[in-house]
Amino acid sequence: MAAITYDAYSDQLTNVDSDDNLYLTEAEKGGRVRTVRAEFTAAASIADGSQIEMARIKGSRAISGSIDSSGRALLRAEVGYSLVSSATDDNDNVLLGGAGTPISIATAGTVALTPHDGTNLVGSIALPAGEVSLFVTVDNNGGAGLQSGDVIALDLQYVQ
Repeated sequence: MAAITYDAYSDQLTNVDSDDNLYLTEAEKGGRVRTVRAEFTAAASIADGSQIEMARIKGSRAISGSIDSSGRALLRAEVGYSLVSSATDDNDNVLLGGAGTPISIATAGTVALTPHDGTNLVGSIALPAGEVSLFVTVDNNGGAGLQSGDVIALDLQYVQ
């Protein structure tokens, strides 16, 4: 059996082994995977372009999830996040599709959330420190939004 000599080390091991004794974050090791589920049932019609706050979490990385629609027709939507303390739409599509492209969800369909860094699909998205709001933007290209009784359900796995 031959001995192994490593040629390089990950950033995390380099930090741990440094003289500064830098510690790994929860997202890098030891964090707990949590799940949040939120459902929205439209009590009345919701206009195209509306943003619906689905849940609030405190976590360090969004990993994966899904969005379901039991609406009467095709739904185009974006899923993103924002800090609760200063809500903006800067990250309105990073958890579904990305690059400003809404995803189509077939009637009574489910679509996997695909973290996106603005250019490429990635394994996870770093969330800002503090309480984060998860929201859905209804984007049917100026067409009909949601009608009374339509349901959107969001499931998200994240590291805390």
